[in-house]
Amino acid sequence: MSEPSSSPALVIRHTGQVFQVAQEPITIGRQEGNTIVLADPQASRHHATISWQAGSLVIQDMGSANGTFVNEKQIAAPQPLQDGYVIRMGNTVFDVQLPAGAVGAAGAAATLAAYPAAASQSEPEKRSPWLIILAILLAGIVCVGLAIVAFLLFSPDRASEPTVAIQSPVDAAEFPVNQEVILQATAAGARDISLIEIMVDNVVVGMSASPESEGVDSLTVTHPWTFSQTGSHT
Repeated sequence: MSEPSSSPALVIRHTGQVFQVAQEPITIGRQEGNTIVLADPQASRHHATISWQAGSLVIQDMGSANGTFVNEKQIAAPQPLQDGYVIRMGNTVFDVQLPAGAVGAAGAAATLAAYPAAASQSEPEKRSPWLIILAILLAGIVCVGLAIVAFLLFSPDRASEPTVAIQSPVDAAEFPVNQEVILQATAAGARDISLIEIMVDNVVVGMSASPESEGVDSLTVTHPWTFSQTGSHT
């Protein structure tokens, strides 16, 4: 059995291998080129990513076939980790070692209620699907600070207004340049959500479209992004 590490680390339980957790994101999967390469047929080629976000160590499943489990609960969104947590990917089990003082309290996911914009005047008798755009406003000198704003187009005869939950990054997160960040948000609460777009500096960098022509009641967009420049961004 491996000795506890004095710095943040991941320990593969059945081999005792210790992987130190630095500031750079850790990618885990079967494919060569990952930070941690798993010889596990039940793991996906790009299974999960672990990174620092707002002082918390956060794990994100990357669309793996068999899922990522934290304390035997499958995660559907970025999950902050704490000392003693157990991660399972396929048949591989990791123990999380986060010594006291190594990481601050995990930040709660930001939830932003979406406010309606003006209704479209063209063909008012037809229902317009929800369009939710997440604009990411960036500012920073050494690190990049994030703020999220949501905009929507809606049908005048809407039954309910959707809520946008920002799972990642957490509220008031800051990141060094050239560090990959997972952007993820979910829109829910309306029956005809058709599209979510993520914008950085007024450029769409990721989107998720409904598989149904009439829209769906919940839609999630996930996109990795690397901020390559400091300074002010809008």
